[in-house]
Amino acid sequence: MPPDTAAPATYARQLKRFASAEEALRRQDGFDTSPFTPDQPSLLVWQSPRGLLAAPSDSRLAGFGDAARACAAAGWPVAVRRAGGGLCPVSPGTLQFAISRPVAGGLTIEAAYAEMVALIERLLGRFGLSAQVGTCETAFCPGRYDIAVAGRKIAGMAQTWRSRAGVRTATTGASLILNEDPEVLADAVNLFYSTAQSPLRCDAGAIGSLSGTLARDVPVAEVLAALEPGPAPR
Repeated sequence: MPPDTAAPATYARQLKRFASAEEALRRQDGFDTSPFTPDQPSLLVWQSPRGLLAAPSDSRLAGFGDAARACAAAGWPVAVRRAGGGLCPVSPGTLQFAISRPVAGGLTIEAAYAEMVALIERLLGRFGLSAQVGTCETAFCPGRYDIAVAGRKIAGMAQTWRSRAGVRTATTGASLILNEDPEVLADAVNLFYSTAQSPLRCDAGAIGSLSGTLARDVPVAEVLAALEPGPAPR
């Protein structure tokens, strides 16, 4: 059967802090080698220094090389990910999640996304926040599984499927903006696209953050606590 998204799943969880976004992508792509069963998906939670995760379509832009060099010089090195979508900024002010599970028993693209949506919605609910799911057109990497709070994108998602040693695995990733300045994120994304000769742009006003919404600092430890069963974090 597909994963039950009506109730929180139990995950074999790891928290990693990587030296670069590029290293994080390599490790996330290989995370399906972790021991798990279809009833206990693996959850990788990670952070890295600032970086821009480019989709394959971004890497085909005419000015990709110039954009990558300009962004690296500005402190935002570019790494190309396997998942589709658009450019996604990561930093110590964002928190990344990746659920990896074998493709079996009726798992679909939509069911795998729904599992991650349920995890993020539950996490935000523990902070008393109501999430809206749908495309945030003027934010970075707009997609139908964007999650907004008070009209601003606070999380986005991407997914990859792959085969290794005859086993197909689905990895669904999400990036949660924890306490990063929306202007900083938008500037980095717009530097890339303007230099890459793309008309795509990001509006800082379409981006939010968990700390900004709550008007207080939210440490990573508190977010991780919100993933656990039991009373909401205080």
